[in-house]
Amino acid sequence: MKQKLFLLLLSTVFSISLYGQTLKISLTGDWPENVTGQLVSYHLTEEIILSKINFGETLITIPDTIPKGMFQLKLSQYGQVSFVKKIIWNKHSFEINIHNKDFQITTNWVNTDINPRYEQFLKAKDSLQTRIQTIQKLLTLYSDTNSNFYSVAVKERDKDIVSVNKQTDVFCNLLSTTPAAQIAAATRPITPNYNEVLKAQLTYIHNNFFNHYNPLNEAIVNSPIYKAKLNEYLSLVFELSKHDNEIEETLLIKYINTYLKVIMNNEDVVTATCQYLRKLMHKQGLEKVEAHIDIVYLSQQCNAEDDIDLQKRLEQYKKLAVGNLAPKIEWIDKKGQSKSLYNLKSKYTVVVFWASWCEHCKEVLPEIHNYLKSKEETQVVSIGLDNDKTPWKQEKAKYGAWNHIQGVGQWENPIAKEYAVYATPTIFVLDSNKKIVGKCKNLLEIKQLL
Repeated sequence: MKQKLFLLLLSTVFSISLYGQTLKISLTGDWPENVTGQLVSYHLTEEIILSKINFGETLITIPDTIPKGMFQLKLSQYGQVSFVKKIIWNKHSFEINIHNKDFQITTNWVNTDINPRYEQFLKAKDSLQTRIQTIQKLLTLYSDTNSNFYSVAVKERDKDIVSVNKQTDVFCNLLSTTPAAQIAAATRPITPNYNEVLKAQLTYIHNNFFNHYNPLNEAIVNSPIYKAKLNEYLSLVFELSKHDNEIEETLLIKYINTYLKVIMNNEDVVTATCQYLRKLMHKQGLEKVEAHIDIVYLSQQCNAEDDIDLQKRLEQYKKLAVGNLAPKIEWIDKKGQSKSLYNLKSKYTVVVFWASWCEHCKEVLPEIHNYLKSKEETQVVSIGLDNDKTPWKQEKAKYGAWNHIQGVGQWENPIAKEYAVYATPTIFVLDSNKKIVGKCKNLLEIKQLL
């Protein structure tokens, strides 16, 4: 009998461990027929769809492998997310009923105290934050700092700031062991001295960014907060770079190093973060920052040798490093004669990748053309990444003295691929031996190299 009871208990424990807890979501009321729903969990910068949500009741078994954190219930219409409900997951079963009547949505939580408390806290905090931001905008526009209105507005703003911090403290103390408290602490607003200039305010926020935010906290890592805070940090450093004399990419590298230093003890977090940052820098055309992330961080991870795409990028960085011979470029000129980059006789050669459809190129290239006209010992090889010959010919006519090549295939053009070009304009400066002196984006950077 005892043996059977033991086996039954063991089976029950194993079943709970294997299958986890349940979450029942009910959508009731007047929801449009074309609305679709998903329950999404998070890990670092990834979204993981746990289940589709149907009208009526949907019972979801949450695997025990899913850690504490935050889910989001997302309802979409015509492919656009129209409703998001934040759900704190504390590894306990509960129910949520979302009722829609005449476009008024109400939520009823069953068997969970954390979620309604977090929802109430969030509503109060967001309301105060909106007031603070509105008052601060008015104060920025209002020039009479000695007026009674200005004095009253400042007092109201400062009172709301104290209220937000007090509410956060109270909430975090009441639910201190829960993911809700950890998430609330991480999203506590950082308030600078609004009487200081903008750069000083931004610097203060940056210097205090990690005071209440631990990127390695389990609840943060397994919620949308991690990605949101990472994007918030990047927005901050992008804004800071506008107020500094250093080159934007140099500053970004500096600030990214600061962020990665905080998470350096967890390789999985570092890898996921670096992959996200690299893709973002690639999209922004910030090649120096992308290369820095690849070379300094991703290449040092345990599985780096197995990452084929990473190894290809590292090989490109080596090939296009300063001091190396530039990849060969050969073409047929308008007279039908064969030409080669290596046969050009000049102290410097500037290789310019551009396109007729690139609006930024139309701003930068005339400045470069006017400057290089006076540089008699400099030749230019111009690769226009155009599939259509007509606009390419119209645009290249403005830069008659250059050696022009039509780069059919755009990013897949063989020359563009050899030079790892994925943004225009991209410019290389070469010395008399056709070795790479540097890579540029604008006239200022060219001037620094010639």
